[in-house]
Amino acid sequence: MFKRLSVHLEHKPVIITTEPMVKLSCLFSGHLCELVRNNATDKGGEDKIDCLESSIDYLNGKVDFDDLNKIASSVIISFNKILNENKIDTVLIWNGQQVLGRIATFLATKYKLKTLYLEISNLPNKLFADHKGVNALSSLMESPELEAFNDESIHSEWVKDYIQSKRKPLPQAQKSNKEKLIKAINVLLKKAFSGFKVKLSNYNKTLDFSELSVLFTNLENINDSFVFFPLQVTSDTQIKLHSDYDNVDALMYAIDYSFKCQKKLVVKVHPAETSQDFIDLLVNLCDEYDFIISNDNTVDLITHSETVITINSTVGLEAKIFGKEVIVLGRAFYAKFNDSDLKSYIHNFLVDGIDYFSNKPISKDKVQELIRKAK
Repeated sequence: MFKRLSVHLEHKPVIITTEPMVKLSCLFSGHLCELVRNNATDKGGEDKIDCLESSIDYLNGKVDFDDLNKIASSVIISFNKILNENKIDTVLIWNGQQVLGRIATFLATKYKLKTLYLEISNLPNKLFADHKGVNALSSLMESPELEAFNDESIHSEWVKDYIQSKRKPLPQAQKSNKEKLIKAINVLLKKAFSGFKVKLSNYNKTLDFSELSVLFTNLENINDSFVFFPLQVTSDTQIKLHSDYDNVDALMYAIDYSFKCQKKLVVKVHPAETSQDFIDLLVNLCDEYDFIISNDNTVDLITHSETVITINSTVGLEAKIFGKEVIVLGRAFYAKFNDSDLKSYIHNFLVDGIDYFSNKPISKDKVQELIRKAK
C-alpha cells in the first residue's frame, strides 16, 4: 500500500516496520526502510509512553508486557535515526492501534510532525484517511460539519454497484497459500532476528465449524421479520478498544431485545473469526436461547431485517445505507449519522479511487488529495 502511494509522493518516504518481510520487500524494490530490532542494551530516551497497554497486539496477547518498553525503546531509536538522516514533516500511520502505531503517534506529537492515519473503509474503492485517528479516534467523533453531497443520481448508482460488490467474499477473508507462506516466513524471521518474543501457538489455526454449520438456516426458510445481529471478529480492534460490549455481551443484548419486541433473532458469524472457544460457545447459546444462525449474504440479511444490532461493525454503516433501524452498542463514528451525513461521508470524506486490496497504481491526484488531509 505504502509503496503504491510513494510513486507520487513529493519526497522519497522512509518506511519503519517491525516485520522482516517488509524490510526484504523494500530492499528488492529500492525503498528506504528501517527494521526495528531489539536494542535493549541501548537507551531509547527517557520518554514515558502510557498508551502501550491499550495497543491491540498487547490486548490480544501477541506482545508480552515485558516487551512493551523494549519495543518502545527500539522504535524510538529507529525513529530518531530516521529523523537525523532525513527531513521528515509527515508521518503516515496504518490504523495506529498497534504498539508501533501508538509509539509513532507519541513521537509525531513530540516532534510536532503532521500525522495521517489510514484504514480500509470496507466500502469499495475508497480509503479512510483522517489526521486524528481511525474509527472512534477519528475527527468524525467530534461531530464535524461534513461537506454536503446532493447528487442523488450518483449516490443511487453507487448503491447499486455497492450491492453487487457485497455479494462477493470479503477480500480480508480470502488468504492465498502464497500469503500464508509469506506470513509463516515472516514470523520465523521475526523470531530469529528481531530479538523480540513471538507467539506461534495460534498461528494459522484451522477452526472447526462442523457443529455450527449444521445449525445454519437459509434466509428463504425465515418467514417472519427479524432482528439481525452480525458478529464481529472476537479479537477485533473495534471491540477491544472502542466498546464496553464484547461479542457475548452484545449477543445477550440482542437476545433480550428480540425477545421483548417478539421478533426472531438472526445471527451471522464473521467469516474471518479466529476463536474456536467462541464458536463452541455460540453453538451452546443457540441451543439454549433458540436464535437463528445464518450464513447467507450480509446484504440479503440486512435487506430482509427489521432492525440491525451491531457493536461498531461496518455492517451498521451498511444498514444505514439501506435505511434500516440501527442499534449501535459500541463507540462508532457513524452512530449519529443522518441520511445527509451518510452521503457526505461516503462521497466527500473518504478518498475515492484507492483500493487497499488492489495492486493497481494510485493516481497522482488521489495521492495529493490524501496527503492534504495530514495535519
